[in-house]
Amino acid sequence: MLFQEVPKGQSEEDMVGRPLPHLGASMQACGEAVYCDDIPRYQNELSLRLVTSTRAHAKIKTRLLIRLLVELSSTLVWCITKSLGTWQVHSLLKQTHLLCNQDSLGSHIASPGEFYIGGQEHFYLETHCTIAVPKGEAGEMELFVSTQNTMKTQAFAAKVLGVPANRILVRVKRLGGGFGGKETRSTVVSTAVALAAYKTGCPVRCMLDRDEDMLITGGRHPFLARYKVGFMKTGRIVALEVDHYSNAGNTLDLSEAIMDRALFHMDNCYKIPNIRGTGRLCKTNLPSNTAFRGFGGPQGMLIAEQWMSEVAVTCGLPAEEVRRKNMYKEGDLTHFNQKLEGFTLTRCWDECLASSQYHARKSEIDKFNKENCWKKRGLCIVPTKFGISFTVSFLNQAGALIHVYTDGSVLLTHGGTEMGQGLHTKMVQVSSLGLWESSLTPRCLYEGRCCVKLSSGTYQKPKQAQQSLSALQVEGAFVQGLGLFTLEELQYSPEGSLYTRGPSTYKIPAFGSIPIEFRVSLLRDSPNKKAIYASKAIGEPPLFLASSIFFAIKDAIRAARAQHSDNNIKELFRLDSPATPEKIRNACVDKFTTLCVTGVPENCKAWSLRV
Repeated sequence: MLFQEVPKGQSEEDMVGRPLPHLGASMQACGEAVYCDDIPRYQNELSLRLVTSTRAHAKIKTRLLIRLLVELSSTLVWCITKSLGTWQVHSLLKQTHLLCNQDSLGSHIASPGEFYIGGQEHFYLETHCTIAVPKGEAGEMELFVSTQNTMKTQAFAAKVLGVPANRILVRVKRLGGGFGGKETRSTVVSTAVALAAYKTGCPVRCMLDRDEDMLITGGRHPFLARYKVGFMKTGRIVALEVDHYSNAGNTLDLSEAIMDRALFHMDNCYKIPNIRGTGRLCKTNLPSNTAFRGFGGPQGMLIAEQWMSEVAVTCGLPAEEVRRKNMYKEGDLTHFNQKLEGFTLTRCWDECLASSQYHARKSEIDKFNKENCWKKRGLCIVPTKFGISFTVSFLNQAGALIHVYTDGSVLLTHGGTEMGQGLHTKMVQVSSLGLWESSLTPRCLYEGRCCVKLSSGTYQKPKQAQQSLSALQVEGAFVQGLGLFTLEELQYSPEGSLYTRGPSTYKIPAFGSIPIEFRVSLLRDSPNKKAIYASKAIGEPPLFLASSIFFAIKDAIRAARAQHSDNNIKELFRLDSPATPEKIRNACVDKFTTLCVTGVPENCKAWSLRV
């Protein structure tokens, strides 16, 4: 890892920018950190379990003794369109349009295509957990919850119990991971637990088993894209039209905002003169899909890089050359009319090409592929432009409360949740400087406030509160993206039952999946005047960078296909995400793959269906 050193002469009391260790690291490593289910049991505590239905879209005729929350988690409503060979879902919740200039495009190459991106399970180490403790007067209740969203947890519990929100106290000290999966779906558990505690008058606890958590809480939205791209023989993109379909599940949840973000990222880093995007949310009788790191952005950008790679192949040009030719420049307007200011993309791109010795590596790979018949290598570089913050602008605010006690200790309360990303550590660094400065000059305590990150930009970072934790976030996000694009595949039965309900059937990246040579550098001398201490978002943008692995794999497959005389090197082939080993092998197309029957006869029931 390469960091930018703190400026010479920076005071020793100024902790901003210094690589301090994660405040909870030692406690987490030795098992002393207290998570929700580690809280000692109350004397009269009850345990709650959720009852799941074996049928989807069904009515419960028998009244249960205690009304528990039931998640319906089975059959998907299917309509197979034989002429298209793809699936369509009956119910469409909402359609969103982005429409820009539709001028006459003149003579160009038009290339249609279709691309599917599978869903992803959050697989946080700590599953959903809630402890509800009724206080015995005026409907007051204390909730200890593993959630990213204390406000919704409080509001939902208050509404169900019929009490004002100020009677519900929600406590969150730390989460054992969240990744967006505990933004709204934690209320499935917390609301049921609160109701049980209210009815019984006793403390109630519920922590889901892994299979229960995977079955009912949803994950990243699967996407299907149908696109048409118009481009010149030089590789210059002149027009784009993409229809996006997402599997929303059985409720709206955050699917609308996720589709919005997918549409905002359908250009990734490329200036497209004529662009049209549509988004359709497909209602299905599966658990509602929800927020996941990237929030629709990775799906929109992966689709963009899919058609961009096909343009490069069709034109017979290096993919990195075509990508560079179409990139935005400083001051350009996006398709949603945002002016790009402080746009460091080309600088990041050039530095990455140089530091990775990209062209030398590419020559080595070409040589290796010519000399080896059954082993192939691939290489790819992919840019990222990620729009952070909420699309509803009034949500982009934050506050904090600092108590300075007479013994000199300080209590900092802020609106963020510590999920392992080191937020508490960064906030302590920021507030400590503010308090230190306040002790020297007559300044108000609000200078020690916490602040959300407010900036658009690339994954490489300027000086900020904690560069070492930021670099670790890049590594973690990249590896999670590796899982999304190459390993993690959700399998459903024809009746909609989830087969992959645990680590034995659902494979996430392990230690062996992490690259041995893994270099992360943070962009130097890149100020951001719009945020505290030049802060930029670090949690979500790096995830999509792992798509470079997906397209490097596709590059290697193309090399394998090209060695057969009956295959054209410019021939396009389909490889959906994730690029699992069996998909990779079958895509290579040789004498062995012809022995493998991949089609399903009409009279045969498939064991697994794509959702």
